[in-house]
Amino acid sequence: KAHPVAPSPASALLSGVLTKAGVWGMIALCGSIFRDDARWGAVMLLLGCITMLLGALKALFSVDLKETLACSSMSQIGFIMTGLAMTCILGEENSLAARGVLLHMMNHSLIKLDLFLCAGAVFMNTHTLDLNRLRGWGSKKSFLKTCFLLGAAAIAGIPGFSGYISKTLLHEAIVEGAHVSSLPLAAAEWVFLISGGITLSYMLKLFVCIFTGEAGEKGKKYMGPAGYVSIGCAAALLAVLGLTPYVTMDGIASRGIGFLGAAGFGEAVRYFSFECLKGSLISVSFGGLIYLTVVRRLIMKDGKYRALWPEKLDLEKSVYRPLLERILPELFGKISSLFALNVLTSRLWNGAVRLSGEAAQLFAENALTSRAASGIFKLSSVSSRILSDNSISSRAALFVFRASSVLSHAMDDMLDALIYLLRKTVYRDLGEPVTDSVYLSMPYRVGHFIDRRLERHGRTVPGQNRYARLLVRRVNTIRMTVHETADSLSFALFMLVAAICVCLVYLLFLR
Repeated sequence: KAHPVAPSPASALLSGVLTKAGVWGMIALCGSIFRDDARWGAVMLLLGCITMLLGALKALFSVDLKETLACSSMSQIGFIMTGLAMTCILGEENSLAARGVLLHMMNHSLIKLDLFLCAGAVFMNTHTLDLNRLRGWGSKKSFLKTCFLLGAAAIAGIPGFSGYISKTLLHEAIVEGAHVSSLPLAAAEWVFLISGGITLSYMLKLFVCIFTGEAGEKGKKYMGPAGYVSIGCAAALLAVLGLTPYVTMDGIASRGIGFLGAAGFGEAVRYFSFECLKGSLISVSFGGLIYLTVVRRLIMKDGKYRALWPEKLDLEKSVYRPLLERILPELFGKISSLFALNVLTSRLWNGAVRLSGEAAQLFAENALTSRAASGIFKLSSVSSRILSDNSISSRAALFVFRASSVLSHAMDDMLDALIYLLRKTVYRDLGEPVTDSVYLSMPYRVGHFIDRRLERHGRTVPGQNRYARLLVRRVNTIRMTVHETADSLSFALFMLVAAICVCLVYLLFLR
């Protein structure tokens, strides 16, 4: 959710760098604490399959450019998790999986650097991320079209690009694990291939929507020199790495797999043999079929892309936040209170037993004490009888109770009356929410001052472009960005706590 509101360079960092912080934590766990632990690998494999398939489906049904790329990042993290699971399941023979994890982390960062910068160039010129408003915009922009196509081909695992190399290693690790493990890895392999096919279909959806058609403008400058250099270098690197895997990518992998707990580099993989190309061909076939059936026939209607993903299937709002903010705190609170109540009850009971025993012993041994106690009981009995026979005392007590009840009701009503009075006078309700036309104190005044100065110098600014309105919009955008970013960070912290709890439960009770 932070991607659509963040600037494109920030989105490139979010997807390429910050999302790898979680992957780094998973690598540290799988390479040290849970090293060669097949049961932990099974847990990771289940989570990885769910993540890569669910992220791909959300990207397929999204009609927002940057949201599609953000969901794609979620899916690619699932591919990396699947590789980490195989490093635990394969044990000492995990060289393929470790190389695939390391290289796919690197590839995903480079691919999303290219794709998010391309998306930034689109947004800078169109000021929208809605696919229905972007149709055909880049049809005559050959450089941007080529760079986006290179990134799309790389993330879809097309042979000749860097993504194909890392996905081939991950796929071969799953195939190798199927021969040595009793886990249902054949199902995991099909989820892997289908998710790769969905990746191709949603990237094809973006490319066809933005870069095909006749709506584009030719010859108009849409990017500066720095944009050409940064996007061009990122895109070219994907092709160079994909065409020279034995020199570049194997060399990179050999330097980093030790941290993942790999026993050795292993034998070289024949990346362009038929056995390796077969997995890519299956994914490409699935991708073309899904694009023709789901995208063209279901998502598109009357030439427009429809947002068909139900809002109720938002896992953050429907599952994670209720679970972490309400259900688990209430559950653990009730369990702790139950234990605290049991401890307190047992202590009170033990204290009462001891006190009654000591009191009985004291009364039994001391006759004077027993007589004094008898006299106190008799005196209290006589006093209660006098009070009960005295109608004046009982009436006075009844009056006190009634007066206190009336007084408490009056004080309660006075508080409500005071709140009602304040809301109708000092703290009057604001009514409609703040919009662009509301005069925000500082931004509106600064913009209005600039507009007045321009008018004095004979420069008339149209209503939509007046600085007062533009500054108000910019402030609203900044506030929304800060709110969305803070909300995403709080959610990330919740998930961090949940992950720590899962690890602790596994270590204490299941390992």
